Order: sequence, then C-alpha cells, then structure tokens
Amino acid sequence: MELMIFDFDYYNKDLAAQRLAEYLKPICAELDGLWLYREPDFRTEGNELPTFTIIGPEIGIYFIKIFSETHETLSAVADRFWIVNDVKVKSGIMKFRNYAHKIKSKLEDPMLDLQDDIPINTLYYFPYLEQSMFKSVKLKREEIIFTSDNSSEITIQKRSKIDDLSYDILKSVIQNASIINKSSNLYVDEPAKNMLEAIELNNKKIAQFDYEQMAASLTITEKPERIRGLAGSGKTVLLAMKAARLHMRFPKKKIAFVFYTKSLYNQATGLIRKYYNQIADDEPNWDYLKVLHSWGGTTTGEGFYSYVCKEHGIIPKTLRQGDLATHCRELLALDNLHGIFDCVLIDEAQDFPLDFFLLVEKITNSPKKIVIAYDELQTTNDIHIPEFERLFGETKGEPNIRLEPQHDYILKKSYRNTLEVLVTAFSFGFGFYNNITQIIRDKTTWDALGFECNSPMLPGEEVVIHRPAGNSPNSITQFYPSQEPVSYNTYTSQEQQTDEIASKIKELITVQNVRPTDILVIDICMNKNKVLNELQYKLYNLGISSHIPGIVSDARDFFVDKNVTLTSPRNAKGNEVPVVFVVGCEDIYAKISASQQRQARNFMFISITRSKGWVHLSAVGRIKGVFTNEMKQIQKNMPNMIFTFPSEAKLHEIAKIDYLTNNPKAKNLDQNMESLKREIASGNEEIVKQLFDLDPDLKASLIKILSE
Repeated sequence: MELMIFDFDYYNKDLAAQRLAEYLKPICAELDGLWLYREPDFRTEGNELPTFTIIGPEIGIYFIKIFSETHETLSAVADRFWIVNDVKVKSGIMKFRNYAHKIKSKLEDPMLDLQDDIPINTLYYFPYLEQSMFKSVKLKREEIIFTSDNSSEITIQKRSKIDDLSYDILKSVIQNASIINKSSNLYVDEPAKNMLEAIELNNKKIAQFDYEQMAASLTITEKPERIRGLAGSGKTVLLAMKAARLHMRFPKKKIAFVFYTKSLYNQATGLIRKYYNQIADDEPNWDYLKVLHSWGGTTTGEGFYSYVCKEHGIIPKTLRQGDLATHCRELLALDNLHGIFDCVLIDEAQDFPLDFFLLVEKITNSPKKIVIAYDELQTTNDIHIPEFERLFGETKGEPNIRLEPQHDYILKKSYRNTLEVLVTAFSFGFGFYNNITQIIRDKTTWDALGFECNSPMLPGEEVVIHRPAGNSPNSITQFYPSQEPVSYNTYTSQEQQTDEIASKIKELITVQNVRPTDILVIDICMNKNKVLNELQYKLYNLGISSHIPGIVSDARDFFVDKNVTLTSPRNAKGNEVPVVFVVGCEDIYAKISASQQRQARNFMFISITRSKGWVHLSAVGRIKGVFTNEMKQIQKNMPNMIFTFPSEAKLHEIAKIDYLTNNPKAKNLDQNMESLKREIASGNEEIVKQLFDLDPDLKASLIKILSE
C-alpha cells in the first residue's frame, strides 16, 4: 500500500510525519490495505486526529499519532494531564483515546452486524523526547509509546485474516462511505424473489469509495479543483462531502454550494447534513454554508444570482426579464462588485452559461477557492464547457484562475448504471447506429470516461468501444436476472402507450412490490406535460398516486412519499431511481435540424442514465422499424459499441453543429427559425418566396451567403 495524502497543505509543513512516512514506506509496501494521513477526519472533544491510519485484512487498524512536544514545551507528563508551556492541560494521549473510542463505537454499531473482532492498535510517537519521560504513564493493552531513542523498533504485526465482509465494513467506516447507503430496514436474503428484494440487496452492499472518489472528496486545499465523471460516478455526493469537510475545517468561512437543476435542492442539503453529522456530530451552520439554486425562486429556495444581488443592494430580475447569462453580464458591469464567498462549489457546471463563471470569479475572495463538478456528456443546454482556465476570464492575457493537474479528478467508474444501461445510453446519445450527431475523436477521452478503444479514429474505419465490467460495478440486475436491464416497445397511439405503461407500473408495485418512489417516468418530448398528465390520470384510475414536480408540488420536492414521479429530462437531472420509463423516444427521429436531433439524443442520454437498475423505452408512431433496428444493434454488440467512424463530410457537419450549439447567439437563431425551416421542408415554397420578396435586403444577404 502507498500513503494517501488529501491535505498536502498540512503535510508539507509536517516534517515529523514526512520522516516517519519514509521509515514506514517499506513496511507498508508489504501490506494490503489503506494507509492514510490525518484520516478519517472526525471531530471529537479533544480534536486530535491520527497522523497515520493504517488498515488491512491482516492487521486490523493501526493509529499512529505523532506529538511535536519537546523538552522546552513539555515539562511534566502524567496519566491525565501534561504541563505544556507551564500550563496544566489534558493529556494528549487521553484526548486521542477519545478519537480511537469513537472509531471503535462506530464499528460496534449493531446495525453493521460485524462478524469479526477488529483489533485497534495505537502507537504514540514522540520524536523529540526520550522514553524516560513516560515511566509513570499507564497504557492500555493496545497502546505503545515510541520516542527518539526507540523509534526504529516500530512494527506492524500481522494476525489472522479478517473475513472479507468485515473488512469491507471497516473500509466503509474509515471512508465515511455510509453517506451513499440508501438501504431500508427491510431484511432480505439471496436469492431475490422479486424486484424489490433485488433493489434492497443492491442497496445493502457495503458502500466504499475508490481512490479517485476519495481524492476528490477528501482533499483539503486552497487551490481550485475540478471533478469530472459520467452520470452515476458520484459527483454530487463527493461535492457535498467536500462542502461539509471545508465547513468543519473553516466554520467561519462563507461557502456556497450551487446547483442548476431545481430538484437537487433537497438532495444536496440532505447529503451535506448527513455527512456533516457523521464527521462533526452536529448540524451545519447554514448561515455560513449556503445551498443555492443557480437562479432561485419561491419553489426552488434561495438562489445564487438573487443572493449576489441582495448583497449588492440590487433588486434581482426575474426569468421573464431575461436569461441567467444576461443578468450575470449586468452584474459584471457593476463598479462595486465585491467578494462575498470564500469558497464556491458548483455542481452540474456543464449547464451554466459562461458569464456565470465570470461572476463567480469576481465575488469569490482570494485565493479563489472554486470547485466545479460536471459531466461533459450530460447537458440539457448543449453547452460544451471550455477548459478550466478559460471559464473564469483573463487579466492581461493571463488566466485569472489556474488548475493544477493534481487537483483535476477524473472518475471512470459509474456506480449508478448497470453496464447494459450505460452502453444503451451512449449508443442512443451519440447515434452510433442511426445518425451520428456528435463524436469523441480521441482515445484519451474514451479512456477518461472508463471505456477502452484500440481502433483507429479515422474516417470510414470500424471503431470498437468496449466498456469493462469493472468500471460499471452495479450488479442489481444480477440479483434478479429474469427482468431484462433494458426493454423497449413501440405503440401505434399515445393512448395505447399510456395504457400499457400505467399497467406495467401497477404490476411493478403490486406484483414486484417496487415502491412508487423507486419509479420514474421521463418524457423526452417535453410537450407541456400532455403525455404525463394523461398517464397521471390513468395511474389514478388504477389507484396509484403520482406527481409532476413543480406543477402542484414544490420544485424542490422531486420525490414525494408513495408517489410515482413523472417529469422531464431537465428536471430529472441529478436524480436516480431503480426503475425508469422513457417515453417519447420517437422524438430523436422527428427533429429536422441536426442541432435539434443532437439535443433530443442528449435528452435520451440523460433520461436513460437516471436508472440504477432497469429501463423501459417506448416510442409512438411510424418509427417502429428504425427504433427497433437501433435497439437490436445496441443489444447485439453489448458490451461494445461498434460503428463506422464518420466521413470527412460528416465530421464537417458535426463541427457545424458544435458551433451552433456552443454559440448562444447562433443557438437562439436556430431555435427561432424552426418554424421557417419546417415550412421550407414541407414544400410550401410560395409562402417563403413571398416573405423574402417583401424584404429585399434580407433576400440580397441570403443570396450573397449562399453564393459564397
């Protein structure tokens, strides 16, 4: 094992720890497990953290605590008190026992059902004192004191191996990973007899973080940070953990946790509260740690934009008065713009306009502690986020904020989606088997997303993208294999579709015992809730309650107890459930413009990736052949995606779509001209000719553009 350091600012000043780490390096190299610096970070009465924590299946737990006291500072040592700088204080060993006891208490929680006894050993190291100082100190059986005259004797003893389940529980406790545990009190044995039991078995798997997740969530630094990962890689959870840790470490600093999707408010607040309670046994001070929707409103809680306005004595404008980008630009024009927050954490960064990041930079105090988390492939606005340095503007040609490589975290594993669900989402999202609307051109990016690609990325060449099972560890469908992870249907009418889906939902609830809150229906057409209202009515007739977030209920309440949730892709972002129905799949074939086709497929990607288990796709109309063929190709090549790399002409077209979707002005023009484009495509040329004849200047400009 190698030393994991998440607080380099502290470690770089801790010379005693650095020296001891060099001594421990060959010892730990022979062991399996985790070796951490100043972790896990729990607040105790003594506020003493271990210098090193070492855990392993053959050693249990070893805490090593280094004390920096010297003969000049420490004049007397007793069991319960020390004399430090001529002041009588509680013994440092006593204070650290409080910490060790807290870990022991967590492991002895009956709910963990730990089978093996896990030994906890504590080594106290006084590198600047001699052993004779501690003759009168009574130690517990698991404690040893090392000093400057016997430090070379430090050893870590192996014992009989802890069973795998007990060791997994130990790792989860040390990582504070229970924040992601969503299990209920229902007791279930394998094999699962229905889908509810499969959901419970999957939820009860011991929660653990991989190294990248630990680094992203635990690192404490004043430097900017970036967290990138696919849907389900845990970005929101990790950002919430980071917010809670920063708040505990710096309780008087003003911290903002900002998000884009309205329905994330309760989730983000709940995650921060749960983790803070785990590490600090207290409620966060919400006056210093603000959870803010990007805009704010009566149904979404306080907003970042409105908060900045309030702090500058300005009345915030509403959505009817312009978009977020416009209002951010207006604030940036102010002469008195000043720092408000000491740290800003931005979730769903891919959905924010660029002016928002410029505003964040201006109102964040030095040293500009800004953390962003995003998924470049999951955006409902078709905004492809620029490189970090470009986001926050420049001064005299130099970026206002720079990102250091060690603070750029890439999460390859998707814990939410099964492999089948994720590959289906990618295949539809990119259009690999129908009409490619976007493409990743380099193997490095595919690798960063957790895929493998050994094919040449050349026009006309066959490309094989493979998803390793290890990067999609969700095994929920293995607990109940009789239900396919991804299923699909086509219908001749909307009424037939809603009848069938309502019937399936009733079966899930009454036969498979699935909780209503574990079911989500997403309409990618977003046709003003027409389909969702119809489905809601039919569910009601079947005795099933449902709700559409933001219509009657508060937009923050995405899930309502004992209700099925019916929503759109935009509102669904950031949320997850075991069972997802995606309706309106015909929309990916109905759009005329290439940019609108891409957006429809992006909505498809977002909707499918809400699933922690099973996905049901449905489409209506005369697209049965093309939709069915696309699905069959996806399933045939699973777990690979096999397609022909686009031609030069197609790449040129994709580049145009990129320009259109990345340029807000061009995007607005594209959306505003949708009616005109439909009219031209319909063959009704006479109306279009008359329009241009009435505007000779416009006609002349169009002829000039086309001739060029």
